[in-house]
Amino acid sequence: MKKKIIVTILIVLFFLVLLSFTFIRYISEKQYINDITEIANQYENPVFSVEKLQLYSNANAVNNSESKAMWNVNVSQYTDIAIFLKVHNINSELTQALTENENSLENNSLQVIEKNAQNTVTKLWIDSISFSNEKTGDLSLSYQNAQDFGKWNKNSKEKLSTISYEIVKENIMINGSENLSISSTPKIDEALTFPITLRYQNSNIKTNYLITNIKEPLVFDGSILKRCSIPLSSIKNTVSMKLHILNSLGEEFIANLSIDIPLQNEDNSKTIYDGSYSEKIENISINFLKK
Repeated sequence: MKKKIIVTILIVLFFLVLLSFTFIRYISEKQYINDITEIANQYENPVFSVEKLQLYSNANAVNNSESKAMWNVNVSQYTDIAIFLKVHNINSELTQALTENENSLENNSLQVIEKNAQNTVTKLWIDSISFSNEKTGDLSLSYQNAQDFGKWNKNSKEKLSTISYEIVKENIMINGSENLSISSTPKIDEALTFPITLRYQNSNIKTNYLITNIKEPLVFDGSILKRCSIPLSSIKNTVSMKLHILNSLGEEFIANLSIDIPLQNEDNSKTIYDGSYSEKIENISINFLKK
């Protein structure tokens, strides 16, 4: 009799354990399906996305000393990066251009957003900055004033681990009382009309390099890389980063972005050795995913 009771209890316990495992598996599978569905929905109906990149590469040098026989230079290469973001649920668009020069920034369309709690930007920052090629000069990624896009800055750029943007109200920007393009600190309007502007800088690729052929003028642009015998393969790089947006609901959205530093086109017919090199990458549609 006791054996039958024990066997019965064991059978009941076995089925209870089996039932619990089945229930846990069901919940896990349901959660997995919900997560996949939510991610798929974010791809199809994003709240924020990266839409376009504008890149401008050039080089420069510091002339340490010169004599009748030679120049002594430190060589650096830089690339200015404009990341154009998009807030979705757009009601209408107004076009606003800054300039047509290749080394200047083209502004995004002025987006008039149908605002809601989910697409209202309250915070924007960049972190997890890394470089694929560390065997080169002193690398940094930093905020770049949009008005100085493509222009060399003599001051060396500080290597930052995080770049945080102050959010400026859209109506302030439209009224013209806040000129974001000349801000000395990172700012962006809540409609993300202006792009994120950054500078990748590879400083001191070569230091105290002696140029003995002083009959040719010393030109401080991309051609100095060739003159100082710096192969483009040695400074080839990819900068990676995470872009974060926080909305008014406290939801965080993240986009992973990797940018190849442009130094030449595919057939090598145009390179930074020509003086400068620029690229525009449009319709890339990298969506921010909710954390």
